[in-house]
Amino acid sequence: MFAASQLVPRLAAIPQIREVNPHASLRLHNNVADEIIKVKKLQNDHELDGKGQLIAIADTGMDKGVNDATMLADFRNRIVKIFALGRTGDATDIDGHGTNVAGSDGCNGFAIWEADDTAK
Repeated sequence: MFAASQLVPRLAAIPQIREVNPHASLRLHNNVADEIIKVKKLQNDHELDGKGQLIAIADTGMDKGVNDATMLADFRNRIVKIFALGRTGDATDIDGHGTNVAGSDGCNGFAIWEADDTAK
């Protein structure tokens, strides 16, 4: 449960509430993920560029859940099909994890770098 900061003292005074914790917004950091998963080393040492590869990812969802012009630019024209299995008819990514995983595995990297203003 999330509440406005001015409500925290009132909530904390409720006997049934045993603990109140601050909420930190999550932020994706794909600009460091490529170092963690050693993308450049794999590409350089093994001449891997992803051409002709087909991958499947099962996770929390994918961006807005629709493979159309609203899809993140990194993924446009790269997705064959999105299946909504966990929430029937709703493939939206509720927490960003699925989109992050898909970005690590199959995006072109352009829009994510631009969004972080780290493009060189």
